[in-house]
Amino acid sequence: HGYEYVGTEFTKTGGTAELIVYVDKPGGIGLDDCEKISRLIEPLIDERAPIEESYCLVVSSPGLDRPLKTERDYRRSVGKMVDVKLYRAQDGKKEWTGLLLRHDGRIRRLKSMGRKRYFRTRMWPLSGCMWIYHSGGKP
Repeated sequence: HGYEYVGTEFTKTGGTAELIVYVDKPGGIGLDDCEKISRLIEPLIDERAPIEESYCLVVSSPGLDRPLKTERDYRRSVGKMVDVKLYRAQDGKKEWTGLLLRHDGRIRRLKSMGRKRYFRTRMWPLSGCMWIYHSGGKP
């Protein structure tokens, strides 16, 4: 079906527990896709990883503000606007917004405020910063 598993989250809000499964596919996920996937995975969850408490299963797209976690995510986001949140400042800043110009596995290049910025993955591995795709603004 061409679906891509993005991640899982278990949340509790006001006493209601939700198991949220994020999926995507080229062209995006629709309501019919979410319903279909929910019907497919619910019996598997009950069989292989039963959750003792009552919960609601939610299947969702990762949304526009999706974290970039995999090499595929980065490649797919080249040419798009991203937010970068660093744990250590670069050029006196921990947060950057710009156009992701390049990602080759070792260096990520961003155009921000009219200048090209380089972020070396060895200095800031995936766990050292958060890259988030978003759908607006200008570099």
